[in-house]
Amino acid sequence: MRWQDDPIDLLCTLMDAGAIAFSTAALRNRHGDAVDYLMRIGALVPGQRPTVTTCIACDNAHSAQLEFNPATTSYFHFCPEVGRVAVLDADIEAIAVNPPWLIDWLTAQLHIQPPRRRELVLDHAWLLGEAIIRSTSVTVIFARGTLSFGDLDTVAARLPPVPKDSVGLVITTRGNMPLQVALPHRYVFLDLREIARAGTAGLSLDEPRIAGWIKGIRQGTRQRVKDGAGRPSEKDLIIEIYRMRRKRGEPVISQAAEARAISAEIQSQDLDRTSPAVKTIMRHLSSLGVE
Repeated sequence: MRWQDDPIDLLCTLMDAGAIAFSTAALRNRHGDAVDYLMRIGALVPGQRPTVTTCIACDNAHSAQLEFNPATTSYFHFCPEVGRVAVLDADIEAIAVNPPWLIDWLTAQLHIQPPRRRELVLDHAWLLGEAIIRSTSVTVIFARGTLSFGDLDTVAARLPPVPKDSVGLVITTRGNMPLQVALPHRYVFLDLREIARAGTAGLSLDEPRIAGWIKGIRQGTRQRVKDGAGRPSEKDLIIEIYRMRRKRGEPVISQAAEARAISAEIQSQDLDRTSPAVKTIMRHLSSLGVE
């Protein structure tokens, strides 16, 4: 599916804008169906309508106070030249970004268990918790918008230390972070645009690209390293997810139940990959001694 504009880039741009609400009509005129897509998945939600509007009934383009008529359930304003002017709902409809939705989505996509969500900078930066990506432990922070030097100092002071064999990742909606910006404990900024993808079923994370960035960080670079092994084999993927579920503390109820759970996780991680049959997963689980 193709959109007039990239929904992920639009979401990041709106997250960075810092505005409380945007004109829905103006956004739709500029970005088309990407706006409706983000509304459908919950990344954008209805915002607070403005209290002031610009008059288009005269040639002065003056500001006017919006008023509501409960009898007609409609809005209007007064113009010194024209008098009472009706205002269409569509002209004042507002939309806002929904940071909690994006935080919940990242937490679910990265399988962060248990979530350790903590706000580091009010409405701008959050500690999400620990994810296991290709057997590497990753402490994940999410940051939106432009952080001042004071905000960066606050984040730096509140970052949890990262073990030597682990990685600290700050997923941000701001592209082109200045190279001189550095954080302690080997945390690295990663633009959400690099790892997120928009599909007909919703947004998803590109796990191989994330793995490539993690590999590059562990090698001491700030560049993505192509994973020469490509996608993990069917058996390796099943074993990887099985071990990840154990690290999250999820119990093995039965071999069949575990196989169904692994199948669901394969589908959620990679929408383009067909999950092996449950019986196939059960056969691989048998090799691990799971009954």
